[in-house]
Amino acid sequence: TKFFNVGMIGAYKKNKGYENVINNLDIISKLIPNIYINAYGYGSINEFKEMIKIKNIKNFKLNKFTKNIIDKIIDFDVLLHPSFREGLSVSIMQSLQYNTPIIARNIVGNRDLIKNNYNGFLFKTDKQMIDKLKILYLNKNLRTKLSSNASKSITKDFLKPHINKKIKKFINKF
Repeated sequence: TKFFNVGMIGAYKKNKGYENVINNLDIISKLIPNIYINAYGYGSINEFKEMIKIKNIKNFKLNKFTKNIIDKIIDFDVLLHPSFREGLSVSIMQSLQYNTPIIARNIVGNRDLIKNNYNGFLFKTDKQMIDKLKILYLNKNLRTKLSSNASKSITKDFLKPHINKKIKKFINKF
C-alpha cells in the first residue's frame, strides 16, 4: 500500500510542535493506518528520539536537514507545520511553490501564507490538527484541489529572487 506521506520541516525544538505530533500519533495512526511522517530539521533530536522509542513508534522518522529539501517536499502528500512560533516560514513557502498543501497552526506568519480551505488548513488545537489530517487523507479530490491552489498562492513577492532584490535595494540606500 502507498503511504500517506506527511512531511514536517523545522528545527528540532520544543516550540516547533514535534512533541504534540508524537504524543498524538497513536490516535492519528488509528484514523490513518498508512500514515508515515518524515521530519527534516536541525538541532538535537535526542529528546524526540527518546519519546519515539518509549512509545514504540515505527511511522515517524527524524531526519537531518538536507540541502535538497525540495526533493523531499515534492514527495509529501501534505506538509504538517505544528509550530507554536513562526515568522514567514520558508518551508511553507517552498511547499506551496511545489504544490504541497499545508496543515499549519493558526499563528502569525502561517496566516499570511495559508488560506484556509484554499491551499491548506489552519488549526488551533491538536484535535483540529488530527481532524484536518484525516480530512486530507480521506478526500483525494480535496487534496488535489489544495495542491493546485498551492503554487497559485505563492506570488513572486515571496520568492527568493524578488526578496534578494528588495534586500539589495534596501542596503544600497545606505
